[in-house]
Amino acid sequence: MSKGIPVDQLPKELQSKIKKDNGIPTRKQALNKDAIRGYAIAALNQIRDLTKNDRVRVLNHAQQMNKI
Repeated sequence: MSKGIPVDQLPKELQSKIKKDNGIPTRKQALNKDAIRGYAIAALNQIRDLTKNDRVRVLNHAQQMNKI
């Protein structure tokens, strides 16, 4: 049995058809302002017990990790 061609290497129209036929959503919805605010509050809630300087260090480190 052969591996086949990765879906990402197919033309965009064929990719969307294959994904749709297999039940994989092809539309991406942007986050609205309220959802972003909620995620930010949830993230800050995790580090609420740290001092301000430690929170800044943790968030800067998270930004660096997100760039990778």
